[in-house]
Amino acid sequence: MSDVPDLSNVFIDGNPDGLPDATGYSIAPASGVIITEVEGGLPKRRAGILGGSNMINMQWSLNADEYKAFMLFYRNDISEGVKAFNFKGCLDSAEVETLTGVIAKGTLGVTNFKSLIDIKVSCTMYVESESTATTTTS
Repeated sequence: MSDVPDLSNVFIDGNPDGLPDATGYSIAPASGVIITEVEGGLPKRRAGILGGSNMINMQWSLNADEYKAFMLFYRNDISEGVKAFNFKGCLDSAEVETLTGVIAKGTLGVTNFKSLIDIKVSCTMYVESESTATTTTS
């Protein structure tokens, strides 16, 4: 995976690991179950695609220099969100792990420009963790 860009290279000061903010972090685990609503009864369930992508909503707090580096990373290294990249987060356990993901189209958002020391960058990502990739490809 050495050819995959790494987001932790963007962070300069207060966040050397590039961890997202805890308040802006939520996970929607992949589900291999397809549920169909029916009239007058319990929904019908059946197996779908196993090992699909997880979705994670993320937010980082950046200073002005980190924001500039993040946008260069976004535009150049990951081609405006098209290419996958590595970042630190939690998915399969409560421990921080290296995750690989892509930014979902149209979800990159930037707020709090009034404070150049606390710019909020958020997005939704499609993610596969190292342990999930190992498990599903074995």
